[in-house]
Amino acid sequence: MALPEIWFDDIQDKLTLATGEWSAIARWVSATLTGADTQATWPDRLWADERPRLVFLSLSDGQQTATVDYGSSIGLRAAIEAAIASVQSRGRGATVPYCKIDIVQSAITSERLNSERPFRYDRSLYGLAYTRESQIALLPEELVGWQLLDAEHKLDADRLSRYLKKYPERAAAWQVLRQAARVKFYRFACTSFATDGRDAWLLYRGHRCFNAIAPSDLLNAAERGGRYLRHQQSPEGRFTYCYHASRDRVTIDYNLLRHAGAAIALLDLYEVTGELEFLDAAQGGLDYLLPFSQTSPLVPTVGCCIVENGFAKLGATALAIIALVKYTICTRQQHYLPQLLQLARHLQAAQQPSGAFLHHRQAYPSGEDTSFVSRRYPSQAILAMLYLYKLTERESWLTRAEAGVRYLLMTARPQSDFEDYWLLRSLSELFRHVRNPRYHQQAEQIATVIANHQHPGRPQADWLGSFGKPPSAIATAARLEGLCAVYHLVNVANVAVNRQAHERRHDIIWLAGRFLLQLQCEPETVMYLPKPARARDGFRQQLTDFTIRLDDVYRSITGLLAVYRLTGEPTSQVIRYN
Repeated sequence: MALPEIWFDDIQDKLTLATGEWSAIARWVSATLTGADTQATWPDRLWADERPRLVFLSLSDGQQTATVDYGSSIGLRAAIEAAIASVQSRGRGATVPYCKIDIVQSAITSERLNSERPFRYDRSLYGLAYTRESQIALLPEELVGWQLLDAEHKLDADRLSRYLKKYPERAAAWQVLRQAARVKFYRFACTSFATDGRDAWLLYRGHRCFNAIAPSDLLNAAERGGRYLRHQQSPEGRFTYCYHASRDRVTIDYNLLRHAGAAIALLDLYEVTGELEFLDAAQGGLDYLLPFSQTSPLVPTVGCCIVENGFAKLGATALAIIALVKYTICTRQQHYLPQLLQLARHLQAAQQPSGAFLHHRQAYPSGEDTSFVSRRYPSQAILAMLYLYKLTERESWLTRAEAGVRYLLMTARPQSDFEDYWLLRSLSELFRHVRNPRYHQQAEQIATVIANHQHPGRPQADWLGSFGKPPSAIATAARLEGLCAVYHLVNVANVAVNRQAHERRHDIIWLAGRFLLQLQCEPETVMYLPKPARARDGFRQQLTDFTIRLDDVYRSITGLLAVYRLTGEPTSQVIRYN
């Protein structure tokens, strides 16, 4: 087999590309592959490039794992033409809709014993290559997408053998390398961009770089997340709880609290868009949920609670109530009302005169308290009471919600560590009805604590706007909803605030929304997975793997919709970042 003209130890200089240049290259490559009669042209400045270049070309039909070819030569144009020739020699490219280009910018050469010890670098940012003779070079997205390097950065040799089967020469070379006592390898970094033939996107860590966000981007992402939920829903109404996309495996675990949250997200989408597909999916979710409603151990003659795996959880009952109230208000139908009121009676019985909620988790049917204490369940129960007030207009629910808030504020942890985003939403909702300055002041304090914990873009650039250690979808989206609630409250309640702090919160909100967009599974993000179509439009748990959990998806939907709703208020319609 012919050896590559240029390999990683030949790369000497980085190639800086302007926005117009990388997008022009992407369109030129797409037009060349498809034979389309377009106006795509090669950037003028890059005709003069005469340095050693190595380029990867990944093609995906959106259904199967992408094929990856590479080309090398003197000059970028010649290297890309070599990669295109490799693609065409295999009879591919003319009809493939998604194309990704990776230009190798730097490489570090190392040698080590051929052992199972971890590779000490970030698998999501750097690729792994072996000798020129082996022709084995793996992009970081391949390492993560097929989990060739696991979370501990250990190479799965057998899995790599399976992955390389579609490249016979590389597969044979890998079997030889596996027997070597020592191996030479390269850690390399790329500039990456992708195109679908119409648009082009600069990529970082395999995801799009968002330099400008419009409200339509937020709504579009939320809608696609809703369709992911709908496609992952069984005929009985149950959602896929956790999909490990790198292994194409689904876990059998389930959680009804998060199931109820998914129904809430779908109802939010229906409320904003009016699309019946979201209402149908939400109703399917409610129909799956309600058979888990069992006689309440607290008020057995008149109440019910949500029971799962032998336990009655306060939070599951609270979120079920919120979902049922939203459905009843959105549709003006009352067929869920009897069950809703039975669940409400259990919630009522779970609250003490002090405002505290006992029995966060009870064994069922004995009713024995398990001593489990949740930081979130009481705030979820308070929000459910405020929803019940919105539906029934009974002052007793408002009184109970206020008692619950007072108790939580009295027993709150030190301010510097108090990030109860469910309470933040409850405070904002309560202040609409009870204009107690303390509620707004406390909401402002919690929002400030949350905002101070937002990542500033260090140690990684794409951490900007995120929350959590490491940054995650659920940590970011949950806090984002709380921040949006306070921001909306200031806009509509005409309360006195520090305008500079309010404007800063606006930026914090949009940065968090941008981070969530990075986690959505776009065609170019999922192209290296075993089954790209199955993961598309979901929201990953983190930037560095492809675990897609139900709560990551539904919280991302509700978080993005919360930001979208703000765009009808006095705020910028398009946010740009440097």
